[in-house]
Amino acid sequence: MSYKVKFIDVTKKYKMYNKQTDKIKDLLLNRDKGEYHYALNKVSFEVNEGEIVGVIGLNGSGKSTLSNLIAGVTMPNAGTVDIKGSASLIAIGAGLNNQLTGLENIELKGLMMGLNKHQIKEIVPKVIEFADIGKFINQPVKTYSSGMKSRLGFAISVNIDPDILVIDEALSVGDQTFTNKCLEKMNEFKENGKTIFFISHSLSQVKSFCTKALWIHYGHVKEYGDINEVADQYGQFLKEYNKMSKEEREQFREKQLNEFSHGLLNNGTSVSEDTGEHSKEKAAESLSLSRSKRIGTKRKSVSGKKTFAKKVLLPAAAVILLGSAGYAVYAAQSASHAAKQTESKTQSSASGTAQKKQQDEKVVINTKTAFVREDPDLESNQKAVLSFGEIYQVLQEKKDPAEDIKWVKLNAGQGKEGWVSSALLTPYTEQQSGLTNKNINSLDSLVQSKYNISMDKLLSPLSETQQNLMGNQALSLTNQYESNDGTLLNYGSVQYVALNNVVTEVSLRNVDEDTEEILSLLKKKPLFINDKEGLYFYQSKNYYIKIYTNIKTNKIKIISFVSRENAEDK
Repeated sequence: MSYKVKFIDVTKKYKMYNKQTDKIKDLLLNRDKGEYHYALNKVSFEVNEGEIVGVIGLNGSGKSTLSNLIAGVTMPNAGTVDIKGSASLIAIGAGLNNQLTGLENIELKGLMMGLNKHQIKEIVPKVIEFADIGKFINQPVKTYSSGMKSRLGFAISVNIDPDILVIDEALSVGDQTFTNKCLEKMNEFKENGKTIFFISHSLSQVKSFCTKALWIHYGHVKEYGDINEVADQYGQFLKEYNKMSKEEREQFREKQLNEFSHGLLNNGTSVSEDTGEHSKEKAAESLSLSRSKRIGTKRKSVSGKKTFAKKVLLPAAAVILLGSAGYAVYAAQSASHAAKQTESKTQSSASGTAQKKQQDEKVVINTKTAFVREDPDLESNQKAVLSFGEIYQVLQEKKDPAEDIKWVKLNAGQGKEGWVSSALLTPYTEQQSGLTNKNINSLDSLVQSKYNISMDKLLSPLSETQQNLMGNQALSLTNQYESNDGTLLNYGSVQYVALNNVVTEVSLRNVDEDTEEILSLLKKKPLFINDKEGLYFYQSKNYYIKIYTNIKTNKIKIISFVSRENAEDK
């Protein structure tokens, strides 16, 4: 398996300043002398594609610095950081411009990640829906709470769909409902084979979600390996650490820093807590966000000579400061102008394509998950979660001009009604062409060779009772459990779903076959495709067929067959 992230002897240090003028002198003279804090010191590790790494360690051990290096927010002073693909950092407020509104930040960050205007237009409704911050989406980010910043940052990053996801304490704020929604989304990424770094102080979350653990201890890798082994070692360490008094902890910290030869090395003094100037330096450096692919990037500190007299230094410093301030204002205004232009075009396009739906019309869910709300408002309570490929009757349509969202009221099944954003729906008509039995049976050789069952036997339990399935199934039952969708019965990589004792769906999991080859066997075009999430939707006389793919590998993950008879009983 090829690696996605590799660190080789990576060191990251920050210079400590007592006053602002010292920093200005350094910028002009490029001096190497002074006090340094080594956030990371000769760190090496390798993470393979598809691995979920929990990054653990005490406060101040370098976890956030590590996440910034992976995401390209900062660069190492020494060593090599090798990143294969795009990486996105999710942290409280990371990459957000406080002067711009939430909507403008979505567009700005999309542009920074390399998306074009059409792609940004597609993700805006999904980000707004996921963030769930109501009318604050049109307010400046500086008015947001830490929880709202985290919501918006998480929503933007997951909808941009990066190769590598870096989550730095983003779930430590906000309510449990949003945390659960984030964990669901992260599990989707996990199923898609993405590489994830999960930085958290919650050992229970780390152990339940991750496959490996990376223990960072005062800038060094203490342990790296199996999640259970490393997490148990760290948990035992925390028990001992928490028993220490404040004075004992300070002594322990100083001893560890001296042992690792790490801290303010240039003058041999002991390590102190980060000063305000240090924090400001890190904040300033994090503004230099780079989204380009970084392979073998190196940066070393260099020394300079004191060649400028005060008469030259002070005027030059003033010019630099004024120039920097002017550029910052210009950049913010340009970004705001670009974001407003995109918003105007989005609104114009939405109003131009709006169509009034009749009550006999139907829609199909065109994304993996869609949230049903009690009222056509982002601040309204969530009533249910709908899944890709489910078809519902349209009852009413309403436009929210303040949020520029078109809402559709659906009969969400079992007598429930609720509102869903139209961006998550595709119109559906019964007259659309579908697959024939011959098309479906073209998959028979694949299914027989990979799952040891014929298409006829695979599909015959649909619309039958759960007891008939279990009594006549040729495959061996590996496990079963209850979920919100019903009873899940797993026969190896074949999964059946029984709702109210009736089998409604069967899925072939871990297909791992080339998408184009399988689609060519079916010979007909899908009713619709979601390119962004790698979703394909077909129908036949008896079934709805849903295909889930890994868009990075172009391999099919899951093929599901849903009984139309039972689906239309909703």
